[in-house]
Amino acid sequence: MKDMAKREILEVPVVSEVIRRLGAPTSALVRSGNIVATCGMPPVDLETGDIVRGDIAAQTRASLEALRCDGGLWQRPLLGQADATVWP
Repeated sequence: MKDMAKREILEVPVVSEVIRRLGAPTSALVRSGNIVATCGMPPVDLETGDIVRGDIAAQTRASLEALRCDGGLWQRPLLGQADATVWP
C-alpha cells in the first residue's frame, strides 16, 4: 500500500467558524498532498457570518466568494484545478 498523503484541515476565515457553530460534521477545506477539496461550502455572508437566505444565484455567489476567502490558497491559478461541481 502506498503511503497516504498527510491530511490537513485548512481554516477559512468566517466560514470555518460558521460550520463549527452549525455543528456540521465537515470542514471547509481539506488538503491531502497536492489536492484541496471542499464538501458543501455553505453560502455564508462573510461580513456577518450569517447564512445567505436569498435565491440560488445569491447563495451560489456567497459560496464561491467564501472559497476566495481562504488566506491566499486560491491566489494561484486554482492549483491546476481538475474538477469543480456546483449543485443548485
